[in-house]
Amino acid sequence: MRKEIRREIILAAKKLFNERGYNDVSTQSIADAMGISKGNLHYHFKRKEDIIEAVVEEMHSHYVKPAIPETLEALNTYFIRAGEVAKENAFYFWHYTQLAQMSARIREIQDTVMGNNYELLFGAFKRLNEQEILEDEAYMGQYEQIVQAVMLTCTYWTPHSRLRERLGIKGHFLDCVWGIIYPLLTYRGKAQCKVLRDDGRA
Repeated sequence: MRKEIRREIILAAKKLFNERGYNDVSTQSIADAMGISKGNLHYHFKRKEDIIEAVVEEMHSHYVKPAIPETLEALNTYFIRAGEVAKENAFYFWHYTQLAQMSARIREIQDTVMGNNYELLFGAFKRLNEQEILEDEAYMGQYEQIVQAVMLTCTYWTPHSRLRERLGIKGHFLDCVWGIIYPLLTYRGKAQCKVLRDDGRA
């Protein structure tokens, strides 16, 4: 029973965090959303920081390290899933830097996922280069810089999208990511990318 209530608190909190953002949600509002007393909630979680850590832990429990994409289509599928994860866990990306400062455990999770994503993207670039889909580096470290730019886009697209909406600036996550990678594609790679875009998959 206690485990069930704890999980219900985590789910209710995540819903509120996604709707309002972490900073605008109180333990009282979480308790109210569940129809329980604040004291009952504090029996399971002493602080709001404990709740957000549990929410991120729950989110990370479903994480599986992706395989390195072997094709442009597989890489595009990875980006599509990254966009879906960002929508499902908007609170996490709105407060990405803040959460790492609040919790050593969350920072550890971020470091693990970031390291895996770097390895995945860099590995994908190497394999696409071997298939003559990606140009050779024009200078030492170019792939690394492009990977970092893509990772920054994936991580901070969600908070940036709020600013764009306020300013009336249109944009789509996939367009931005492929806008970074496209100039590095060979003629063959650009043809494949065009097929993906024409099919509505990129």
